[in-house]
Formats: sequence, C-alpha cells, structure tokens
Amino acid sequence: MQSLFGGAPDRLPRCYAAAAGDPHRAGTPRAGEYDPSTTTTRDPQPPSVNPSKPTARGAVAGSYLLGTLLLCAGLGAAVGALVGAPLALGLVGLFAGVPAGVVLVRRRFEDL
Repeated sequence: MQSLFGGAPDRLPRCYAAAAGDPHRAGTPRAGEYDPSTTTTRDPQPPSVNPSKPTARGAVAGSYLLGTLLLCAGLGAAVGALVGAPLALGLVGLFAGVPAGVVLVRRRFEDL
C-alpha cells in the first residue's frame, strides 16, 4: 500500500521527521532544546566613541547656519528700517546669510 506522502508508509515528510526522531537528522535539536550554535554572544566592549568629537555636530552646524541666516536678515531689516525699506533689505540680508552661513560652518566644521 502506498502512503499519502509518497514512498514507504513508514517514511514521514521532513517537517514531521524531526518530531518523530528521524535518524537522518540526528544532529538537529528538537523543539525546546538548547542549541549553542544558534545563540549570539554580546560583545563585551561597547563600540568605541571618540570623546574629542561631540555626537551632535550636525545639529550644531545646522544651528550655526540658521543663526547666521537670521542674523543677516535682521541686520538687513535694521539697515532697511533706517533707509525706509526694511522688507527689501531684510530679504537681501536673508539671501546674503546663506553663503555667509555656509562659509562659517565650513570653517568651523572642516571635517563634517
């Protein structure tokens, strides 16, 4: 008589073979058994961090850029208020603050 799984009636498919204790899979641990080859060990040393460089350098560089932009826009608006065109010179100061901020950040953070 032929089995539903094909082959000899005593032969089980692989998914059932481990549960039935198939001798061909003798080295395979059963469910719930400890297998040291599958466990991971933690590295005892944490990843090295260079203490001389702060970790939030990008945020500091961005704040320098934004601060320079706003400072130039404020100076332009102040000069514009004296002349009578605060909005126009404020916008000129805003656009002038972009390259000024980039130059400031590049000089301050050369390796960023």
